[in-house]
Parts: sequence; structure tokens; C-alpha cells
Amino acid sequence: MSFRNPLFYHSPRVQFPGVNALKIASRAEVNSPVSSRLGLEVSTYSRLPAHQPPEDSSVQRGFFAPLVLSVALVFGASGCTFTAEIATQKDYDPSDGVGVTLGDIAVRNVMLITNEEGQANLVMSVVNTGDTDVSLQVQYDGEGDAVTEFLDVPTLPSLTRFGDDPAAGVILEGSDVIAGSLVPVYFQHGDIPGELVLVPVLDGELPEYELLVP
Repeated sequence: MSFRNPLFYHSPRVQFPGVNALKIASRAEVNSPVSSRLGLEVSTYSRLPAHQPPEDSSVQRGFFAPLVLSVALVFGASGCTFTAEIATQKDYDPSDGVGVTLGDIAVRNVMLITNEEGQANLVMSVVNTGDTDVSLQVQYDGEGDAVTEFLDVPTLPSLTRFGDDPAAGVILEGSDVIAGSLVPVYFQHGDIPGELVLVPVLDGELPEYELLVP
């Protein structure tokens, strides 16, 4: 006597609850000896497939890549200007000489024109924007001793030139007064704090300075 149910063994397919739910992971079917004997289809779990980008992702990458590159080039080329000092906002002397401002007195284009004997003529322009005449103090080192000169700067005319006539100007002498060097000269007037200026020394090779040589 057999307890086998012929309908069970010869049915084309028997579906168990929950078996179809196992097919969400993979379409591959495993046909083991047991499943073959039972006539069942058993699906196995498998790792979910990796995320695949949409078909138009390459188009999106092709669109954004040039945009990102353009932005990088723009900021890379102009980024240095964010921290660079703006030259137009920096005071500078647009000539061979130097300058200093002492209250209402503006000393401009100060230079020394030297000869071969070590003598130098102090050449400069002084502007008085105040309403009173000023005595400008000029002090420099004369071979170890401080030499002080006083120059009258009137209000009218407001611009006064010094050194155009070397015979009537301020003449500095010293072994360090040579063309290409810098000579410290101190300027001061009234109760205005003075300033020490490094004055460049030039010779008379240029035509504009030829007549200023002492």
C-alpha cells in the first residue's frame, strides 16, 4: 500500500505561498534534485543589482562638465584680484624724486643732483596750501655733523621751486653722496611732526638735469 498521492507527484506545478515573493531578487531558478522530484520551481535570493544611472545621465554630464570648467577658469583667472592691492589707490611718486606732506606743506619731487666732486644740489617743489608763510626746516648729515637749513615758503605763489639755481640752493657734501644712492634728509616746520625722507641722488647725464649740477 502506498501513501503517495499520484495527483501530488504528477501535477505540473504546485505553488507554495511565499515562493513567488522570493523572485524579486533574481530570475535565475535552481533545479535541485529535490525540486525536480517535486516538480517545483524554487528561486534563490541574490544581491540586488547596483544602481544604474538613467540613460540620459551622460547627456547631463556632458552639459555640466563644460559649465563647471568655465566657472573654474573664470574664478582661477580673476581670483588673484580679490586679494591683490589696487595700484590706483596707492600713493606713489610719478617722477624721479620723492615727496612728503607736512600739514599744509607738500614737498614734491625731491632729488639730489650731484657732480664728480661729491657735491649735490637739493632740488624740489614746495606747495603751501595754508594762509601763512612757513619756514621749512631741512636737516641732513654733513660728514658726521647735522646741518640744518631753513627755507622760506610763502603762501603766494603757492608753488615754490628750490634748486633751479645751484648757486643759491642747498648744497650737500659727503663721500656717500654719489649717483644711485639714497641720502636721508629730514623735513619739518612749526609744530608739525617732521619726517625723514630717503632722497635719490642723480647725476647730470640727462638733459633735464644738466643745468642743475652744482
